[in-house]
Amino acid sequence: MDVVVEDEYIQEMQQEFDEEYERLSQVVKEYISILKEITASGITHGKTANALKEFTSLAEELRQVGRHRSAAKRYCQNFLDKIDDADGDLY
Repeated sequence: MDVVVEDEYIQEMQQEFDEEYERLSQVVKEYISILKEITASGITHGKTANALKEFTSLAEELRQVGRHRSAAKRYCQNFLDKIDDADGDLY
């Protein structure tokens, strides 16, 4: 049984991860901006305003998704490197 690894497929998936991260990053940025605008000019006082401010600070943690982007890139590249190293032993 032969194992076939298509480098191009792994590289395409890495590119997909990058593109999806960019889209997600923009959506999160816009979402946080909207929440901040609501608390700055819409609901500025009271329990609802305080809850929205707390929710906004929690939503800002979504920006941490960038770490996953880096990890996915490293994983794809390391996988390809390990396959290439193993191939070198065979060919």
